[in-house]
Amino acid sequence: MDKHAGSSRPQAGLEQRYLIAELGPLIRADEPHAMVRAAEIVNQLEACGDHVRNTAMESCDELLRVSAGIGLMLTLLDQSSTASADDGGRHCILTLLKCQLDRAVDDLQRLF
Repeated sequence: MDKHAGSSRPQAGLEQRYLIAELGPLIRADEPHAMVRAAEIVNQLEACGDHVRNTAMESCDELLRVSAGIGLMLTLLDQSSTASADDGGRHCILTLLKCQLDRAVDDLQRLF
């Protein structure tokens, strides 16, 4: 099941860029309505940042579960009493995929 399919902010990064672009001129303007709008944009940016952070962390959790599943498959291949040459190839491929997946998750987690 895809939890993110119905996300209310599918392009939060793009939204952040637009808000930042709008914020710049408002900060330089010396008008009360500009400061009110700037405060609104800051609040929107904070909410957008929270959404990005939460989505990234949820995705990391999902990817870690996939990694654990691959780890289980590797363990089953290791314990198989009827190992064949094909199993060795599968083991290599799964090991490489698991390493790539784990590195990608580590990179994402370091951002937060």
